[in-house]
Amino acid sequence: MNLRKLYLWVQEPMERMKWLALIIDSIKNLKGGAICSAVNTLTLTGSPQTCRFINKVLKEVSAPVLSMIKTWMIEGEINDPHREFFVDTDPSVPDEKLWLKKYSLNVIMIPSFINRELAVKILQTGKAVNFIRRCCGE
Repeated sequence: MNLRKLYLWVQEPMERMKWLALIIDSIKNLKGGAICSAVNTLTLTGSPQTCRFINKVLKEVSAPVLSMIKTWMIEGEINDPHREFFVDTDPSVPDEKLWLKKYSLNVIMIPSFINRELAVKILQTGKAVNFIRRCCGE
């Protein structure tokens, strides 16, 4: 292996490392859905190969948020110890006020690939399932 082949061999990994460094710098103080939004904006830049790489990163980054959405909508439960989900819960609110005050949207945490209308539907679906399970005993 000569120096030219070595240089060509490390170009692709070096490019990925540069993009990973850029992603890390852009999400430094973010969490949850805000991280997904920041990574999603990077998918609009770079070559097709770079976009494919960033899409893979986005898929991995968004997996926990999508898992929380699935659990919320199917089971009506939120397991979010680090407050990264876009549906906020107030545990001090009693079940009598569950529908009006217990759950709300945290707009900052809504990923950019989920519009506000869809986020409201996700909130309402989870609230309905939660209400049926808690208040109706089903």
